[in-house]
Amino acid sequence: MQSMVSEFANRVEGFVPVPFIKDGISSFTKSKKLEFGIAKPELQVFYSVDKGKFNLYKKAVYLKNSAEIRAFALDAQGKTSDTIESYFRKVEHEWKLDMPKIYANHYAASGPNALIDGEMGGLDFRTGAWQGTWGKDIEFSLKIPKTHKDTRIKLRCLQDQNSWILVPEWVEVMVSEDGKKYVSLGKEFHKFSKDHLPSVIQTFEWKLPKNTKNIKFYVKNPGPMPKGHIGAGGDSWIFMDEITIGE
Repeated sequence: MQSMVSEFANRVEGFVPVPFIKDGISSFTKSKKLEFGIAKPELQVFYSVDKGKFNLYKKAVYLKNSAEIRAFALDAQGKTSDTIESYFRKVEHEWKLDMPKIYANHYAASGPNALIDGEMGGLDFRTGAWQGTWGKDIEFSLKIPKTHKDTRIKLRCLQDQNSWILVPEWVEVMVSEDGKKYVSLGKEFHKFSKDHLPSVIQTFEWKLPKNTKNIKFYVKNPGPMPKGHIGAGGDSWIFMDEITIGE
């Protein structure tokens, strides 16, 4: 894709392409390294942090806190590109998510930590907050600091039948204190039929016992699209968003 942009930029005289951030994963834990790229290497790139003054980009920029980044390119004649804007969020908790790379690249959201990055998706799956997996069951695990009291754990899933996205058939959660012996908290089943048309979000929820440190999720694909759908019989998508723990 970037080579196509570069080829277009070189063919169109006077065109100033926007810069891009090489690693666009929007969440981080300790620090975030930002490197800018540009389709025309001879252009200068300017950037700002949290709407501060624009600085000439010379080397990698490191973020230690959540920040809004803006950037534009400048050519030798003083012509500028459009300004890009991106927000990078520092995740403050000490959770560790082990998510297999089975989600689609174009629906990766913020990457491997998308389910714990603090960004909540809405009813539109195209906003970049939802992580989508096509035609597969999903198993993943989460490690957290030991809970000191009973609390609640939740997982949000989207259904948009027109876009082949269905709520999982069921989700099971298993928990452990030592990471060896696990106990099931039970399966929570879908509340919406495959024929349900308006986009909806279902929150799967369990009571999380005291002293939990290790959590496993088993997410069952809802199976093929129903009769009457344009894609009847075809595989369906699962779109998951945020895991939350609290009251």
